[in-house]
Amino acid sequence: MNQFAERYKTLSHSDLLVILLSADDYQPEAVEAAKVEIASRNLPAGELEAAQNEATAAMEEKQNKKDKKEAVENKVKDFGQKAFDSVNPIQKSQVSTEKLISIIALIFGLISIYKWYKYFGMIIFIFTEGSLAVDTSVIAILAELFLIPVAAIWFWLRKTNGWILLASILTYHSLYSLAMMITFWNMEPTGMGSIESLFPTPSKTSLLLGVIFFTGLLGVLLKPEIRKRFVVSQTIMIATLTTVGVLTTISIAALFIR
Repeated sequence: MNQFAERYKTLSHSDLLVILLSADDYQPEAVEAAKVEIASRNLPAGELEAAQNEATAAMEEKQNKKDKKEAVENKVKDFGQKAFDSVNPIQKSQVSTEKLISIIALIFGLISIYKWYKYFGMIIFIFTEGSLAVDTSVIAILAELFLIPVAAIWFWLRKTNGWILLASILTYHSLYSLAMMITFWNMEPTGMGSIESLFPTPSKTSLLLGVIFFTGLLGVLLKPEIRKRFVVSQTIMIATLTTVGVLTTISIAALFIR
C-alpha cells in the first residue's frame, strides 16, 4: 500500500494540486498518491478550478519567498566576498582607506548583532532569575556584548577611542585563538559521547580560520594609513598592543594553571 495514501486524505484540494504541479519536488509515490486522492474526490469543474487557482497562488507565494531568500543570501555572500577582499593581502585593486574603515565597522556591527542574538537568552536568565554569581567566562561575554557595538560605532565615526578599543578586542581574540589552536590542534576525540556533546573538540579548520580572521583584521588596523586617519601614533599603538597582550597572556595562563 502507498505510504502516502492515508496521510493525503486529510489534505485540502489545493494542497494535493500543489504536489501535482510541483511533482519534481516530491517522491514518485507521493505524486501517485496525490493523483489517486484528487481523482477519488471527483470534484465538480468549478470547485476544481477554484482549487487550481488557490494552488497556483500558493506556489507563486512559495516561489516569491524562495526568490527573496536567495536575494538576501546573495547579498550576504556578496558582502562577505567584499569584506574578505578588503582584508585579503593579495588584491587585484587597492581599496580606499575610507571604504576599508566602513567595511570593518560594518563587520563588527554584524558580529555584535549576532552575539546579542546568540546570548540574549542567557542575559535574560541572569537578570531575571537573580543569578548574578557568574564566572569569568560569562563576564567576558557580557563585556563583549557591550564593547563590540561601542567599538564598531566609534570606529565608524573615525574616533581614536574606536581604533584603540577595536585593536584591543582584536589583540585579545588573536592571542586567545592562537592559544586555542595550540591547545586543541593535536587533541583527539575522547570517544565518550556524553562528554563530546557537552564539550566538542573544535575542528582544525575553525581554529585556523579564527586565527587568520582576527590577526588579519588586526594587521589592517595597524596599517599606517588607517592609524593616520584615527590619529593613532606609534606610541599609542605599541602601548595598546603591549597592555592588552600582557593582560590576555596572563588570563590565558591562569586558565591553564587551574
